[in-house]
Amino acid sequence: MDTHQLKLENVKSFGFQEDGILATTNDGEQILINEVSNMPDDQEVEANYRNTKSLQNRWEPVFDSVMVNLQGNYDGDEVQRIYGTIINNMDITWNNCRLIFMLYDKDGQYIDQISIVIGNTDIGEKREFSTDTSDSLFMYNAAEFELIEVGPNVVY
Repeated sequence: MDTHQLKLENVKSFGFQEDGILATTNDGEQILINEVSNMPDDQEVEANYRNTKSLQNRWEPVFDSVMVNLQGNYDGDEVQRIYGTIINNMDITWNNCRLIFMLYDKDGQYIDQISIVIGNTDIGEKREFSTDTSDSLFMYNAAEFELIEVGPNVVY
């Protein structure tokens, strides 16, 4: 088995694939991360990484070093706004960092995906992000959302 030592400062973007997480390095190399836990199928997992009304401040562990917080505003059971804070922990400035979220209905079925573009983010800078009224998030009738990609679009 080929093992990669992957550090966040060497990663340009992450994206979820059916069989794992695809990391693209600053050099253009694509690395599929598909570790499987040794947990038996019948044992419940303590953390739920899909964002729901009761567990809003969650994301996949791969985003731990850049995500500060993630929340949603709801009207009844429908997501009206997604917002939070991200930090640039890389050693280069991000140019128009893009966050991609998947939207799900109340049964957990995929509806669509949306993206939020935040402006240039300097090294060590925290940036708040939010969907806004022009995103028409209410039109999706989404009950859940999930962060699936952080694409910093780095500038060298």
